[in-house]
Amino acid sequence: ACIHGDIPQKNQLIDLVAVDVFTGINAKGKDSGSVGDVLEGLKYAKEQGCRIINLSLGTYGKSQSLENMCAELEKEGITLICAAGNDNTDAANYPADYTSTIAVINIDKNGKKSASSNYGSEKDLSAPGAEIYSTMSGSTDAYGYLSGTSMSAPMVTATAAMMLYADPKLDPAGVRKILCET
Repeated sequence: ACIHGDIPQKNQLIDLVAVDVFTGINAKGKDSGSVGDVLEGLKYAKEQGCRIINLSLGTYGKSQSLENMCAELEKEGITLICAAGNDNTDAANYPADYTSTIAVINIDKNGKKSASSNYGSEKDLSAPGAEIYSTMSGSTDAYGYLSGTSMSAPMVTATAAMMLYADPKLDPAGVRKILCET
């Protein structure tokens, strides 16, 4: 719900569903989750009626069950937009590099690939992702600047959501075509 004055009003454009699949902390002190957690999150998003899912997460390990789930969701009309990764490599990163998803790299304010952004022929498009003012998880400060493909993928996700609002008949292939051609 959004607030207008003192009266909560339903968002007439887009409903947002947040799904936290990070159930632990890895050795580097970062949020982590299993492929099973991601599969459960995707299933939950589908059950909630989501038509676009942002996946600001990834792994270098290919998972057949994750690939199958992404392909199934695409066939059901759900667009999956994924962060490409932040290791400055062209190594395959999943789920971004599955053919059923849209992989987004991070560019800076000059339109150049950010130094840390993954890249390669399996990546689909780029979006701003350097020094983005955002909420800060686990910090005493509520907001701060973050960089990475987890900042750029939501930019594309929001654009795709507005596209579906303008044309609810768009399927994932239509969303991909428009995004990649414009």
